[in-house]
Amino acid sequence: MSDVKRCIHLYDTMAKRFAGTPLAPNQARVYAEVRDYISTCNSVNEALEKIKNSKYYTMQAQALMLDKMHSYALAARDNGMPALEKIYEDKYKEIEGDYLKAYETGYTQKAAAEWIKENNIISAFCSIYTAYIELICCGFEPAEINEKQKRLKDAFNALNNCNISFENVCANSHYRNLIPANDHGFNKFKSEAPIFANAAPDKRAYKDEFESEFNRIWADITSNKAQVMAAGGQSNSLKKGACVAIPPKNKLGKYEFTLRQEE
Repeated sequence: MSDVKRCIHLYDTMAKRFAGTPLAPNQARVYAEVRDYISTCNSVNEALEKIKNSKYYTMQAQALMLDKMHSYALAARDNGMPALEKIYEDKYKEIEGDYLKAYETGYTQKAAAEWIKENNIISAFCSIYTAYIELICCGFEPAEINEKQKRLKDAFNALNNCNISFENVCANSHYRNLIPANDHGFNKFKSEAPIFANAAPDKRAYKDEFESEFNRIWADITSNKAQVMAAGGQSNSLKKGACVAIPPKNKLGKYEFTLRQEE
């Protein structure tokens, strides 16, 4: 194979490689066009000179940046960030009109600002959920309840500073998926958290119920101390195990689970 045919083969390979992914449509098109454009050349120098004196001299770099903006925009869309998606789409149009716009990086500052805003929303929202769980699960001492309730209120204030409402965040599936709760638990969190941020839950009724149940169980344990101690000793002699989840190699694969035991 001559050197020029190797050169043509290289462009053909690149074109096919990029055509195999939805993330590089511009590079796939440009490399295929360059392959065809130099197909009649008799030497590598002739091919390089022909490319240098054509639009393809800059189009390859332009295609790379277009696909980069295209990929970024798709990622922003998948993550539920329309403002960030628009930044990349606008930059795509700029580069499409003038390849020199690829070297203007002002868009990165806008993108960084959106990422900071996004991270602040996520941080505040997750803090609200954590504070809510701590509040409903804490003890009955007024000081502890007040401390947890203040954390919840501070988390709501942090979210308000992001200029987005709690209701809108809850309605966005992107943020909803960050909360480790089923639909029932999430709906309970969504309705109770704003209330508890302004007025801590009254746990007096729960306190009486808890103490009654505790006394009942404690009396039962005390009266069966020998059996409880025997069960504990038997448990300590058993092997300890841990279930390990191995993730799939691709998104269509299945998780594998293994049990590891030790004395």
